[in-house]
Amino acid sequence: MFDLRKLARATFVASLTVLAACSGGSGGTAPVTPPDGGTDPIVDPVDTSLPLWPANSTNIAYEHARPERLWVVNPDNDTVTVIDAHSKAVLGEITVPGGARTLAFSARGEAWVVSKQASVASVIDASRLTITRTVTLPRASQPYGIVFSPADGQAWIGLSATGEVISVDPASGAVGARIAVGGSPRHLAITGDGKRLLVSRYISAPLPGEDGQKPLATVDGVDHGGEVTVIDTQSRAITSRVVLAVSGGTDSAIRGRGIPNYLGAAAISPDGSQAWIPSKQDNVQRGSYRDITEFSADGLALDFQSTVRAVTSKILLGATPVEDRLLRIDHDDSSQATAATFDPSGRYVYVALETSREFSIIDVEEGRELRRIFSGTSERVSTGAVDNYAPQGLALSTDGKQLAVNNVLSRTVALYDLTQIRELAYDLTFPVPVMIHTVGNEKLPANVLRGKQLFHDGLDPRLSRDKYMSCASCHNEGGDDGRVWDLTNLGEGLRNTIALNGRRGSSLPLHWSGNFDEVQDFEGQIRELAGGTGLMSDADLAVGSRSQALGDPKAGISADLDALAAYVQSLSRHQPSPWRNEDHSLTESAVAGKALFVTRGCTSCHFGAQFAGDGSQLFDVGTLGPGARPWADVPGKGVLPLTGIDVPTLRDVWATPPYLHDGSAATIEDAVRRHTEVIDSAELARIADYVRQIGSQEPEITP
Repeated sequence: MFDLRKLARATFVASLTVLAACSGGSGGTAPVTPPDGGTDPIVDPVDTSLPLWPANSTNIAYEHARPERLWVVNPDNDTVTVIDAHSKAVLGEITVPGGARTLAFSARGEAWVVSKQASVASVIDASRLTITRTVTLPRASQPYGIVFSPADGQAWIGLSATGEVISVDPASGAVGARIAVGGSPRHLAITGDGKRLLVSRYISAPLPGEDGQKPLATVDGVDHGGEVTVIDTQSRAITSRVVLAVSGGTDSAIRGRGIPNYLGAAAISPDGSQAWIPSKQDNVQRGSYRDITEFSADGLALDFQSTVRAVTSKILLGATPVEDRLLRIDHDDSSQATAATFDPSGRYVYVALETSREFSIIDVEEGRELRRIFSGTSERVSTGAVDNYAPQGLALSTDGKQLAVNNVLSRTVALYDLTQIRELAYDLTFPVPVMIHTVGNEKLPANVLRGKQLFHDGLDPRLSRDKYMSCASCHNEGGDDGRVWDLTNLGEGLRNTIALNGRRGSSLPLHWSGNFDEVQDFEGQIRELAGGTGLMSDADLAVGSRSQALGDPKAGISADLDALAAYVQSLSRHQPSPWRNEDHSLTESAVAGKALFVTRGCTSCHFGAQFAGDGSQLFDVGTLGPGARPWADVPGKGVLPLTGIDVPTLRDVWATPPYLHDGSAATIEDAVRRHTEVIDSAELARIADYVRQIGSQEPEITP
């Protein structure tokens, strides 16, 4: 029961803590001008007497100005929308460079918007709503989260491609400290005194043994799991790494095992004593090959509720920060927690749940989830109206009376009046939100946008049972999750998640085992793994050999299934490699490696525009061990054993460790060793350097 009386007992202070996660971007309209057309600002400047910290990286934030305004990043549209928080009027939509992800306000009264693809930060005059300058960030570094320090006003930005966190002078735009933290540091949070920076590693490192039958949570007393790096902002040094442990125990309908992954920004409490980390939890210990027990000789297969679950973890921010392992919120019936923000009282945490299209209210004192709220109106959800796809950002107004939810894929913000909670109203009916559209001119084609909505959704029962899995649960932003899954029950064995970006869903056949010949074949996986009823009718699926992956075509039967395929096919962009020279050319070592790549015969398998095979042959490079167990169900031939693996692209291999279909190669060097005769270390280093630098820039290569 949601006890409003407990909420009313809290003492409220004015503080801003916001967070979010985001995806894709481009488009926009002209900014607004002052009502009199003159030079006076539209609003008062930032009130620096208001507490701005602790803070975390976010795609939606309230500006501390009078009147208060709400700023919203529109992923996939490359715009930022500004809304009057009281009148609910849209004041303007500002076009920014490609790949807009997060924003933050400097003490100078500027709004900084970080763009992942363009590797820049756009500095916006908050009163004029115009870009005044663009700060260039390290090339191809894929900047993501940004926060400003209350101690010295410095901007801190996570570079997800290079595994670094940098400081940037807000006046000159010059990059100062560059701190190597490793992994994929997307999101940041900074304490109220500015002394500590918490860096979330978005994709967790593989567990020991994750390439085999027994992934391990602890080895020789060392715990493995999700990771949050703590940086001393004064010394610019890493002081500790907090491990978010693998959840143990037994899987059930209301909880599950797994490693925290896709870590969002930490929501730090107003008093700085604790932080809460939203994420998903991947159950890589389960599967027909891995999870064999004395009660089940075949193992416990992954299913709709055991594979991925939404969780929020708690860190105690003492002298040495540690996870509170007795308290992890398992958000049942959802698979991805994307954002979190503290109530100004410090008593409650709000958490965005993407796949179930909800947000959760956590009672920090009692350590439990109090209630779930749809991120749109429940009436519209029940009728299937599109008003709340993919809640990926949350923000609380400075007085704590208004909650804003960024539904990024329906291009709306839901504004909730929290006065009923604050003023001890006993009506348990949560207030109906005001829905505001944030995008004026939509960039994405209608079928691609629709497909992306379906890609991220778990609420639609056609896609998933009980609001759990979505395609984005493993392929956020069209990428990968770094996991090796046991998909033996689906006929595939151990499978390292493949990134979808750059492939357009047209590098046929699909999957490591080449057992899909069209994107629409994922209809079977939606039904078998996610537990959905399917985007096709049962009658349509039963026609001819259509129910088989390599059977009659499924394209053209279901508009929504075709839209899902259209989104996957729109993922045409490989990422540039950050490991090249500043002028985008290959390094000297990579030039030598390219010559070796040809003479050593690598082009016999990796050739053409994609540096991949043509799908006509499968190859065994020694990975078809006991955990492989794959087969193909071919119409007219029945079930055939798999004799090899489809050749993957090398375009973005630098960004997608581990390697090979079972994840058994931790590095590019390890992968090269598995493919070739023994070569000396110098040649190995040069070939690996070339492969690491192929990215999106390298021209196609012939066999």
